[in-house]
Amino acid sequence: FNHDWNKPDEEMVIYLNLTRKIPFIPTRMEYSTHGIVLVVDVSTSMSLEEIQYGIGIIKSRFNIIKIITHALQIYEIIEGDNLTYLKAGGDTSYREVFDYIVKHHPTDWIIHITDGVCLEPEFLPKEIENNYIFAFTSNSPIQRWLKYKHVFL
Repeated sequence: FNHDWNKPDEEMVIYLNLTRKIPFIPTRMEYSTHGIVLVVDVSTSMSLEEIQYGIGIIKSRFNIIKIITHALQIYEIIEGDNLTYLKAGGDTSYREVFDYIVKHHPTDWIIHITDGVCLEPEFLPKEIENNYIFAFTSNSPIQRWLKYKHVFL
């Protein structure tokens, strides 16, 4: 992290905004060089309350350029932050999401709302490892995902 508090780097600012606990002031950050791509796990293991809570936190703190919903595959890709309908259910895989992000958003900041209950693939691709943050809604994600950048919502 850059420890110059007059010019903190974006990674530190993102972590500070994700880890801020109640009470939080809903202020959206505008990024001139990086937008936030929000990935939302809508598989069967995620409750509607977890999904809504996670989306609410991220929308209140960041400028979202795209929302991607997924379970075993990608369900929807929405430009902007106007998510009005959730198709949900099924098993979980991050493989298609990771492939899409590597191809279309390799330099954008990615925040992935998930419970972390996913067995495949076995790793986060190196191309996006530095700008990908898991935002866990559960306290018991699968261990392999804990070695990457993450926060618990």
